[in-house]
Amino acid sequence: MNINESALPGYRRVKQILFQQITEGGLKPGDRIISERALAESLGISRLTVSRAIGELVNEGLLKRRHGSGTYVADWRSRTPTVKTGHIGLVLPHTTDVPSSELIRGVTTALRGTGYHTIFADSGNKLEQEAELLNSLRKDQVDGLIIMPVDHVADIPIFQEMTYSGLPFVFVDRFVPNVECDYVVTDNHWASFQATKWLIERGHQRIAHFTIFNSKSSVVCQRLQGYFDALTHFGIPHDPDLLCPPSVYEHRVLAYKHALSYVRNLPEPATAVFAMNDTVVWSTLQAVADLGLRMPEDVEMAGFFDSGGHVGINASFLKVVQPFFEMGRTAAEILIDAINNRGEHEIQRKQLKPSLVASGVPLTVVSDSAVDI
Repeated sequence: MNINESALPGYRRVKQILFQQITEGGLKPGDRIISERALAESLGISRLTVSRAIGELVNEGLLKRRHGSGTYVADWRSRTPTVKTGHIGLVLPHTTDVPSSELIRGVTTALRGTGYHTIFADSGNKLEQEAELLNSLRKDQVDGLIIMPVDHVADIPIFQEMTYSGLPFVFVDRFVPNVECDYVVTDNHWASFQATKWLIERGHQRIAHFTIFNSKSSVVCQRLQGYFDALTHFGIPHDPDLLCPPSVYEHRVLAYKHALSYVRNLPEPATAVFAMNDTVVWSTLQAVADLGLRMPEDVEMAGFFDSGGHVGINASFLKVVQPFFEMGRTAAEILIDAINNRGEHEIQRKQLKPSLVASGVPLTVVSDSAVDI
């Protein structure tokens, strides 16, 4: 397990060290771990930090304390689940935008009449806040979790801990690599391929991809690969000059005016843009206006756009609209199965096809709506 331990807060670094020793066989059930004082001294951190890490592992059933004797590795592989509480946690980076609202509606629709109730949690798209919420919900003994991870850094250790704890959870919209669990996501590769193909079939050979470079995001990587594969399919060479990140301003405001100006002034200028998400679409529309260009006459665009109808959008472009309601509904159904069939549930990984909408008219692409992978 390759984990950048130095990037973790103190108590979580201690917790991860012990977690690895337990789950990878260095410490076996019944083994006594070294004292909190000795562990603190060996790592050069406070005993309070060590105590917090051990306390969380005790709560998760990986360790157990014996009064007057010490702390021992629990028989964590054979432990039985706790009594059901009827609560399911739903952790999202945001809870008020259109995609989140649709996802929530899908989850609550699937849970209606099942006896399960949802606890909503907003991570603010912040790694530490997400970790605190997940730990809090686990302590509250929710029966399972539906999680849309933060979009910038995958917190692999905490999700790996959760797989060993036996608590069912399902990722939605994006997944974390190397974590064995259920997930329901958009088929980002297929959608990006189709969007780029649409631009090519409209005569464009120089297509820029406006994206947010983040190799740890499954969404970013799959959309980039779909774009590349469409170019390759049609015999169009990959030009690194057409891969453009944003200019980043205060409060993480992203702008693509410089990027659009750059690709339009290349010796072979770009005539179209494939935009990675809503934020990129909005910024590209603003850049087109700021540069005095017209869409689609001067530059055409296709992009993922889940913000719904908005007054003020006069430009015509291909919208890739993700099925967030269906994503939430499917994730909840999978989670219920995982809760009710612990030990027998087979991991399900589903990719749902989004809609492609040009000038308000859905395009027809022959395919299955959902694919198991």
